[in-house]
Amino acid sequence: MKAAAGTDALLEELAVDRGLGWSDIARLCGVSVSAVRKWRSGGSLSPERLRALAKLAAFLELLEQSGPTGEPTSWLMMPLVEGHTVSAAELYLAGCEEDILEHAQGHLPLTDMLNHWNPRWQAETSSEWAVAERPDGERIIVRRS
Repeated sequence: MKAAAGTDALLEELAVDRGLGWSDIARLCGVSVSAVRKWRSGGSLSPERLRALAKLAAFLELLEQSGPTGEPTSWLMMPLVEGHTVSAAELYLAGCEEDILEHAQGHLPLTDMLNHWNPRWQAETSSEWAVAERPDGERIIVRRS
């Protein structure tokens, strides 16, 4: 069980080994950045927060083993569909870990996963912004037409 590793080991795994930022760890564990800062400096945490840290570490490990997501941490944080802002991290926060793992293994199509999470995802996560490349190769953010 991941929780037996302890707070320091879990934070190191998430931040150093997995590359999550402190603010990402805080958000995915449902706490403030100052709480994570307190944990990093040796402060105690409740059993449910320790479970949240362990659950996140275990989930990323399972995601890495599940399929072709590439780097699981990056995949978790990036938008899943072009033109929409929804990421797998949002689904994780909503308790859709099983759907995410099923999708990563190729057993659940992306649109089915998103529809399970929120049937109105297309309307609610649409973005009017896109990344474009100028003729000189510089990337810029532009409003979609």
